[in-house]
Amino acid sequence: MVVRSFLKSVLSILLGGGLAFALAILCRDCQVERAVPAIFVVVLVLMAQLAGRMASLLTALVGGLIFAVQLFEPYGNLAVGSAADRMILYCFALVALVLAYVFPQAKRNQQMLPGVAALIERNELWIALGIAVLSLLTGVLVLFLFD
Repeated sequence: MVVRSFLKSVLSILLGGGLAFALAILCRDCQVERAVPAIFVVVLVLMAQLAGRMASLLTALVGGLIFAVQLFEPYGNLAVGSAADRMILYCFALVALVLAYVFPQAKRNQQMLPGVAALIERNELWIALGIAVLSLLTGVLVLFLFD
């Protein structure tokens, strides 16, 4: 069971890293270049739902490194040239940390919780997607503030 969970986490990290690389290459010289990390937060929500918090956090780490190297100039270097681009990566890292901390873990074989706790548990995916949309809007705000 532990090996299966480990393989699921590794597969999700590789899939998320591949998607980050594809987004970085495809959106490198587009107008949405600075919004790519905010869009990638939706992938982090799905990773947290499917594989857990740690896989989501490691996917964010891999994605952030890929974005620093492949998305922002100078390409192929971890040093990000623009202060606005560095701020976008900082915001991405902060949102990823908050998402990994706040995202509720799936609880199996648990008794029904009364009141608000039960409502939150039944709607945890929608709450996480709401956090992702909020981070996307924050990324767009940062995009306009530092442009």
